[in-house]
Amino acid sequence: MESAFGARFDTETDAAFLLVLAVLAFRYGKAGGWVLLIGLMRYLFVAAGRVSPWLAGSLPPTFRGKTVAVVQMVTLAVILVLPPRLSSAAAGAALGLLVWSFAVDVGRLWRQRTAST
Repeated sequence: MESAFGARFDTETDAAFLLVLAVLAFRYGKAGGWVLLIGLMRYLFVAAGRVSPWLAGSLPPTFRGKTVAVVQMVTLAVILVLPPRLSSAAAGAALGLLVWSFAVDVGRLWRQRTAST
């Protein structure tokens, strides 16, 4: 069964796990400091929602969002065993995918904002 609490708990545990993996990737020299953006993206998005309330709007779960989250976790876990040259490229691709996914969500929230005014 699903609940609002369960969905939120899942989102936050995934975000925390991504942050831990990103810190490990950075710490072990698998990618530059920019890899931390993968782990910080959710928190930066939430902070932006406090500054611009329209960014805190409701977003129903999507297959895209779930898929991108899994790709982030798998990529960050795999790069921990790859040589830095390959791990950095993989992390860069994962970050690009994540930025794209967040951009899609920001666009959805923007349209919701303008449609409700």
